Amino acid sequence: MRRVAAKWVYRSEERLLDNAVVVLANDYVGNYYAIADDDMPTTEWLGGIIFLSSVDELDLPSFVTLDDLKCLLLDDEYTPRYAYHLSGIDLESKDSFPSHLLVKLEDFGD
Repeated sequence: MRRVAAKWVYRSEERLLDNAVVVLANDYVGNYYAIADDDMPTTEWLGGIIFLSSVDELDLPSFVTLDDLKCLLLDDEYTPRYAYHLSGIDLESKDSFPSHLLVKLEDFGD
């Protein structure tokens, strides 16, 4: 099990958590919640933005925008099973950036 935290965690376009923990178990999202509900033992601070998604494999162009990623990754209809991390991009950014900055999070095991 791996516990990671970020400044922002998107569950959907309408559900954005500020300062939240994502728990990964066998590379799947097991749980997510606000840091206020956690005492933070063994939690890895990643910062940036985490997207919780039902999308397993992505075929991204060389450059994307934050809005592109929201459209590709976020969906209210399906339960999120995967987590993707993005750092160095401001939440309000409209600029394009290299898509390799988005990394699928994995559980490194115990």
